[in-house]
Amino acid sequence: MKLSFSTLGCPEWSLEHIVKNAREMGYDAVELRGVKDQLRTERLDCMKPEKRAETGRLLKQYGISLCGVGTSVQFHEKEKLEDAMQEGRSAIRLCTEMEIPFIRVFGNELPGNNFPGNGLSGKGYPEEDEREAVMRRVEEGIGELCAYASALRPGRPVQVLLEVHGDFNSLPVLSRLCRTFAEEPAFGLIWDVYHSWLWHGDNFLPFYEALRPFIRHVHIKDCVMEQERPKLCLPGEGVLPLKAVIGRLRRDDYDGFYSFEWEKRWHPELPEPERALPLYVDFMRALEREG
Repeated sequence: MKLSFSTLGCPEWSLEHIVKNAREMGYDAVELRGVKDQLRTERLDCMKPEKRAETGRLLKQYGISLCGVGTSVQFHEKEKLEDAMQEGRSAIRLCTEMEIPFIRVFGNELPGNNFPGNGLSGKGYPEEDEREAVMRRVEEGIGELCAYASALRPGRPVQVLLEVHGDFNSLPVLSRLCRTFAEEPAFGLIWDVYHSWLWHGDNFLPFYEALRPFIRHVHIKDCVMEQERPKLCLPGEGVLPLKAVIGRLRRDDYDGFYSFEWEKRWHPELPEPERALPLYVDFMRALEREG
């Protein structure tokens, strides 16, 4: 299995510290989602044009690749759409130049949804009309970014991957998008197992089977339930059916990364990356040995 981790898990580390530890801990790649105080990838010091050769040498030295870039791009807010599109285009351009395979984007909210635990929905929109307007905006935004990626590198575009997250975590919503982009070579999904579990529980198979052809990247994390609310925990110590999920992916010859999304940046109370990141490798390799 190809293992990576998101830099959300180590918000205090420099890029050199990230890459060095990735190699020593047994990872194959790193998923960029900010370094230190900067989240926008194109604004990172290591990604400035004059620093990219040095960054490339660092990655080659440790035998680590950058498997993707996690952007903050989301399409549901009309007034923020142009800023989102600008961020998306900047990230695609950088990934094209740096040979980074994908960017991550979000839907993110839909009027009238009551998604468990997301804290985002139910804001009083005129539901049906605004819901359809949001869906069209998401389709148009993803379509524009995919076209931009294909124009920059025809035949092998940077992938624009929609994360299974927030209100874009239901089969009807995602199925519509997958039908829309069924023939789009730059489109795909990031399956965040935790977020799909919050909605669908242990019965992940119908959700997974319907979306399987579009899954390009997988985010792994775990949680326990405290007072009927999810609380993130170390992998293997929670209630998610990770063994079943990973076993099914492997049986289906999934060949993307299994990326550990340890959300230390958003939840500073979580155990430190020095403990969590190597534990994930141990957990995943144990599952691999079990077959």
